[in-house]
Amino acid sequence: GKQALYEALLEVSRKDAVQVSVEIQHLKENYDFFQEKLNQLKEHPELANLDINEQALAEDFEDFGTLRGTTPLAWPVSPSLGISAFFHDTAYEKALGVRHDAIDIRYLQGSKVRSAGDGVVSKVADNGMGYSYIIIAHAEKTLTLYGHVSEIFVQEGEIVKQGQVIALSGGMPGTKGAGWLTTGPHLHLEVFKDFVHVDPLDYLPLEFVPVNSLPEKYLKRLTGEEEKVRREVLQ
Repeated sequence: GKQALYEALLEVSRKDAVQVSVEIQHLKENYDFFQEKLNQLKEHPELANLDINEQALAEDFEDFGTLRGTTPLAWPVSPSLGISAFFHDTAYEKALGVRHDAIDIRYLQGSKVRSAGDGVVSKVADNGMGYSYIIIAHAEKTLTLYGHVSEIFVQEGEIVKQGQVIALSGGMPGTKGAGWLTTGPHLHLEVFKDFVHVDPLDYLPLEFVPVNSLPEKYLKRLTGEEEKVRREVLQ
């Protein structure tokens, strides 16, 4: 009996997705600015606005350094609770009516969210009770988006280091930053390569995800059967 309400909220969520696309296009057109800042960070690491030390970087994880693995990006939150929705997840699209260009990482409401890599904050969208998110530009035209955040600690143009706390997680329906299309606490993570959506799990270390939450294609990668394919994707 609430079909009209569902369709209205779905339209709001679609507009959020369109707005993200606009932001990515704007970033593409102005990437030289962010590349210059990234070059500055590479030459002068002290430019990052870190008000936390190495111990603070690791306090949420038993060993944050290990969770970084050898992949281009690190986990912004621990994946120990599993992945609730995968990239282009058919079940998600069937249930909610929109394509899922991200992964959803189960995580407790109000937990620390860290930058997946060194970069420059290109967009901070604090939309109150609507959908709030952060976009960070990284080297080699890689971008990350952190969605449903309940509190934001960074500003646009700020240089951040991998592991730096940038926000608090959210996603609980009816809470700040969650927006209208969310079913529980989690971090929504999108990754772009050359300004196009890619599967975040191609850029993150899978060995820290519970095996029982991974589809077969990712399990094959863990056993090494698809390592060559993954490397070709990253190139």
